[in-house]
Amino acid sequence: MTTFSLEAIMMQRQSQALAWYDSMEIDSETIVYKFVPSKALAWLQRKQLVVEAVLAVQNVKFMAKGSDRGLFACSEDFSGGTTAPQSVGALFIAIIGSGLAALSTAIRLEQAGFNRITIYERDASLISRREGYGLTLKYDPKGVLQQLGVLEKIALADCPSRSHYLLTETGQVRGYYGNAFKSKHGGFGQRGNLRVPRQVVREILVKALRVTRIAWNHKLIKVEAIKVDTDKGETNGTKMRLIFEHEAKPVDADWIIAADGIRSATVDCILPHAPQPKPMGVRLILGLTRECSDSKLDLNHPLLRERGFYTLTNGHRLFVMPYSASSPLHPDEHTRYMWQLSFLEDINEASAPPKLPEQLIKEALDRCRDWHNPVLPLIQSTPLNDVWSTHLCDRDPTQIHDLQLKKIAKQQGSASNQSFFDRVVVIGDALHAMSCFKGQGANQALLDGIVVAKWFSSAASGACTSPLALLRGCMREVVQRTSPIVAASRTAAHYWHSDMVLRDEHTFAGVPNDRVEELLGKLHNKQVSANATPNLDVTIQEILEEMNVVQAIESSDVLTVDKAWKDAVMRAIRGERLDLLRELSWLMSNSLALQSLRFDDNDDSCLHLATRMANMEMIYWLATQAGCDAFTRNADNQTAYDVSMDRDVSDLLARIIMYQGKPLDLEFHPSRSLLVAALVDGTLEVHDFAELIDNDDDEPDSLISSTHVHTQLLASKTTESGSKQAAARCVQFSSSGEYIYSGGTAGDLVCLNADRLSTFTTSQSAKTATQWSIPKASYQASPLQIITEMPNPNLIVTGDEAGGVRIWDVRMCCNTSTSAKSYATIPGCVHSWKKHDDYVSGLECSSDGNTLLACSADCTLSVYDVRSESVLSDADRFLRRSDDQEDELLSIKIMKNGRKVVCGTGEGVLCMWSYGVWGDVSDRLPGHPQSIDALLKVDESTLLTGSSDGLIRVVSIHPNKFLGVLGECPFPIEKLCLSACGNYVGSVTHDNVVRCYDARILRDDCAEDENNEDGVTNVRDNDEQMETVPILQATSGTARQGSDDEWSEMDEASAAADEEMKDSSDSDSDSDSEDGGGQNARPSRLKTDNEKFFEDL
Repeated sequence: MTTFSLEAIMMQRQSQALAWYDSMEIDSETIVYKFVPSKALAWLQRKQLVVEAVLAVQNVKFMAKGSDRGLFACSEDFSGGTTAPQSVGALFIAIIGSGLAALSTAIRLEQAGFNRITIYERDASLISRREGYGLTLKYDPKGVLQQLGVLEKIALADCPSRSHYLLTETGQVRGYYGNAFKSKHGGFGQRGNLRVPRQVVREILVKALRVTRIAWNHKLIKVEAIKVDTDKGETNGTKMRLIFEHEAKPVDADWIIAADGIRSATVDCILPHAPQPKPMGVRLILGLTRECSDSKLDLNHPLLRERGFYTLTNGHRLFVMPYSASSPLHPDEHTRYMWQLSFLEDINEASAPPKLPEQLIKEALDRCRDWHNPVLPLIQSTPLNDVWSTHLCDRDPTQIHDLQLKKIAKQQGSASNQSFFDRVVVIGDALHAMSCFKGQGANQALLDGIVVAKWFSSAASGACTSPLALLRGCMREVVQRTSPIVAASRTAAHYWHSDMVLRDEHTFAGVPNDRVEELLGKLHNKQVSANATPNLDVTIQEILEEMNVVQAIESSDVLTVDKAWKDAVMRAIRGERLDLLRELSWLMSNSLALQSLRFDDNDDSCLHLATRMANMEMIYWLATQAGCDAFTRNADNQTAYDVSMDRDVSDLLARIIMYQGKPLDLEFHPSRSLLVAALVDGTLEVHDFAELIDNDDDEPDSLISSTHVHTQLLASKTTESGSKQAAARCVQFSSSGEYIYSGGTAGDLVCLNADRLSTFTTSQSAKTATQWSIPKASYQASPLQIITEMPNPNLIVTGDEAGGVRIWDVRMCCNTSTSAKSYATIPGCVHSWKKHDDYVSGLECSSDGNTLLACSADCTLSVYDVRSESVLSDADRFLRRSDDQEDELLSIKIMKNGRKVVCGTGEGVLCMWSYGVWGDVSDRLPGHPQSIDALLKVDESTLLTGSSDGLIRVVSIHPNKFLGVLGECPFPIEKLCLSACGNYVGSVTHDNVVRCYDARILRDDCAEDENNEDGVTNVRDNDEQMETVPILQATSGTARQGSDDEWSEMDEASAAADEEMKDSSDSDSDSDSEDGGGQNARPSRLKTDNEKFFEDL
């Protein structure tokens, strides 16, 4: 009966076989074999071979290939043998070193049945060494990581890097590697490379070991070959004796695997005259950035967003890549980057003593002094204990191979009975150390383990007749594979530091080769560079569209998905097999395949299925790497967020969706069911929440458009060369709803057509929607903090971080040839004041449009005469600045039909001025435990307050009283706004979320107030539960619902606050009797400083 290796069977039709898996049970005498492609078995039947022969117990013994997953194959899958030899378990194998090659070899030998393996490492523990450099590993469902059984664990540790630019020191673009310009896929889909710290890979490999022991603190000092005799005195063979420092007892092993690095002690012992590693004339300084709470360096640069870059000039090369990053699965981790600065040096300098970390940082800064952003911030944010330097060397593997075989041959020909070193296999950097410029060192080290285990299995089965045959075959295969790669890496090292690298044309992914030179010329003529252009992707995309050279969307975008493949995907998700799902994705050339799948009558997407299974790792992969849309709805009109029954899963989905950017401001359209949000990355997002109005259930809304409006690159405040992406800081609809005004942290003021912006995003959206733009609309180009439209719809007012207030005539903003009325030659600016010493936090205009009020974090309120018929100068229009309140004023509203002005403060007190009396406050309402950052006027007597404690409170003004809580969230509330219909209140918080709360109860209460004879606001108890509606995307999240209990709890808090007001000297009131509605005498107002002074006299 013929037997076959299951792995060999699979390889016959692996390219065509579908990757779904059947579970099969075998006789209890053998290990269960499962997950074998049914197509592979079908192939056997088509060849008229006996399938049962593969499963016959008497002919084949099976063993696990991998840990608890993967394919179970015949133990002799390397050689095609039929049984596992009994001699496998008898061999003792000593592995020197605990790097990637050593750990890969140990794992693979275990899988082949060898169970007497010990790793000897000179370090005291796994964490003794520094973190190590970042590795670039190939993601391949059939590659070495999968064979080692660690692919999924390493993939979960991946720090995404989807593309990188090739730049000169001035930031000029020379090339691009990635898929941003290839198609509409936008970088989603199965990536080919994984970026993982070397130490993380080692930890994962160590955990994958089952029987191998690691002996730490074992420094090898001597290796001897000894003859071993049996009890009868007959010579049984050769053993290798290892002697370790501080260890009295030597270790005798059948085989030694030398994997102890480029400075291999094993090689020095067995080949003392072996050539030393060859210097390459290149030195490398490597650093790992680290963000901490007291760091002011901002690395939020477009070139660092899930990507890296190369910078080349004058014999220097800088390579930057993500090292570790925060993610929805690990939101508390800081994003870190690895930078490698390499440069030419005299070969004789390789023996120079190492430099101190302080010297290395200074040297790197000096060499990169005039380079583009964000090079200097990267270097400056590197801690001293995370920077080191090395002189690059490599090792020709043929030298060690040839020298070892020559020594063995010489000893074999010797007349003496001398033992020879034919039981030492050299692998990894000890054999083929190479430079980092091909990115192959780690991959080749891992592959060495596969080769070693294959030849050891072959020898154990009898295919290799002697240890020397095993040694020759194993090392020959490793040398033949790695020798050309070592040579290519050396060539690359010289090329990347030569003048030729700047003269040659480089790949620009997504652009035909014959158009690359034309594109680079246009980029040069338009002065597009990393320094001058905030977002290279957007700008280059626009130029490519102008050139009409964007590669067409692949014809495979018209998807025809095989039913069997679809069923396999469903089984992989329901079986919670992320590894199989990755492999299925790998088999499909179109990255949109997984995104388009729908299952069952419910029309669930892949993300719906994974959410129902509550598999967080699979959800994360589908949403962030396979590009599955979290807004996709099934037949029941539910998103994945809606079907989640697990709180952790819901939180993960919310973090995934909101991870794109933090909203800083929001505004509702004055007549339509639209909401615009300003994001920290300079983007304006437009959402349609019509379904929220039509349905009572909590439902995420849908994103209509996302447009990058503020594209400037800002200089860091802490370093001259630091940089960060400008944010969209404030946004405002015009009263007609025709326009959207947006202010950025670069100080620019932009007017956009709302209809054009409220369409599906294209790279031209910002350009086509922009009506006008004023680059420096603030004092000293400081960030704009707030925009408000005045009663005259042609006028808007802005406040900035420098304390400036400006009024703009929007009719003049787009006319650069305006009359002398324009202030300081800025188009459209008709009035300008700088009366505050800190940022302007709030703006309010009287209903008649004659008076403008501005509050500031400098603790004062300013008043301006803005009557259009007035001929006063701007200096004369400034009327008054209030007394210093010794507390930041953070928000402002005019109440009581224009008779009261209310400001929220940093200490949680509502300060009130009587209109026209602008010195000191007339009334104060304490009770908020933290700052009041947002105020929203419900009616003339009712306010909503947004506080840093996360509560939205309902507050009555005169009588001053807390009425209840509209909603709450676990983060500080920064902004409140009311929808046009009055049914919803939107809030911006610190957690990247916009929440909408059902505000219909406020309208109902207001109607009741009109019929309430005693004038006291009634709060409904137990008649209607309030609703909180989460809005998704960058706006997405989960807000806890307000409830009847919250109202009753706040009634108690309100009563307590009332008692506090009675006893507090801060709660004086100057309200009229009609405002108070009660019989209490009006308390005297607080005295001003002047009054107190004269009273003392």
